[in-house]
This record gives sequence, structure tokens and C-alpha cells, in this order.
Amino acid sequence: MMEYVKDIDGVPKLHGAWVVEAEEGVPDSTSRYREEKYQKMQSPRTHVRLAMTPCARPLTMFKSKKELIICIRGVLGIIQQALERGVLHRDCSLFNTMIEDLPDRASCGFLLDWEFAVEITKRGEYSVGGTGTLPFMSVNILHQLESAFVKSAVVTAQTIRKTASLTRVFINRPISIRHMYADDVESLLYVLIWVIVMYDGQFYLLNC
Repeated sequence: MMEYVKDIDGVPKLHGAWVVEAEEGVPDSTSRYREEKYQKMQSPRTHVRLAMTPCARPLTMFKSKKELIICIRGVLGIIQQALERGVLHRDCSLFNTMIEDLPDRASCGFLLDWEFAVEITKRGEYSVGGTGTLPFMSVNILHQLESAFVKSAVVTAQTIRKTASLTRVFINRPISIRHMYADDVESLLYVLIWVIVMYDGQFYLLNC
């Protein structure tokens, strides 16, 4: 997906990538470490290292309230530009939104982690894997997950507490989530609210 958005300001620029090998000629992947009952998960991940620029600082390290708002607006602009190219980010969260310092003008917003970005489909439904980060998910998506939990006899509160992976929770009953541009915008709103609530003094406190 990064190929679709690579020339948008505020998106990381990829300079190199390589697969990490567990042993010579054998790519390292999550399937090597999963218990047998999880081997049928649909999204095994290969260990890949990326070299990207620029270097940015976390949104939580904003220097002024004005800079915070400018960067939030910048990330919103990135989401909009990606939409114009038929791409949804799907994980606008606190630590995926950053601040890029520019030498010739004010700092701007920066959006990381396009791993689970998707090409927009007519139905707007996508695998639950990569749906987002729980504290910042839209109400629409939370309702869909709640409905899926109710329908799935294998999902219990204990199951959910034991793992942060929605893919793993629904291993025996794969589901799709209807995700839209508005859900990403709502997630960004929750990022802003999170920072405002936790703000204390000149800088945002990181011990939350």
C-alpha cells in the first residue's frame, strides 16, 4: 500500500527492506512460534526490517498546543489524500501519529505504520486483522466487534483478556469489519482527546 501513498507528504519514505532469516535460507515468521492450534490463522507474518526516513518524534512530545493542532490537522490531510488514492490506513492511533521537524517551515503531522492499510473496495469490508488499536477505534467498529462477540460462542471475556489480537480471538470464526474513511477520522479525534486528557504542563506526560 505504501506504493500508492509514497509521494504524500507526511508518509514514510521506504529506502530498503530485507527479510530476517531464522537460519540460512529460512525466513523468520510467526508460524515458527505459534502453537499448533493457531497455525491455521490466515495472517502469518514474516519478519521484515525496513529502512525509512525521516526521523520523527512522537505526537506526545509536542512543543506547544499550536504545534499539536497543526500536526493533528496534517495527519487528517494525509488520511484524506490517501482516500483520494483509494487507500484506508485503518490504524490511526496515538503512537502511529508523529511530528516531523522541517528545516524550512513549521513542523507537520506524520502518519506511520501502513502495514494494515487496504485498497478500498466497493463493499468496504476487510479482515478483522489490523482493524485498529482498541482505545482509538470508532464507535461503529466497536459495535461490529460487539455483535461478532455475541454471535461467536467461542469468544469469552477471558479469551479477549488473554490476547490483544483480534485475529486470534476469531480464529475459529473469521469475520470481516466494515471500515470507512469516517472511522479513521473518528480514531484521530480520539487521539486528540487522549492527549488533551493526559496533558499536564508544557509537555505531555509519557507515564500514562
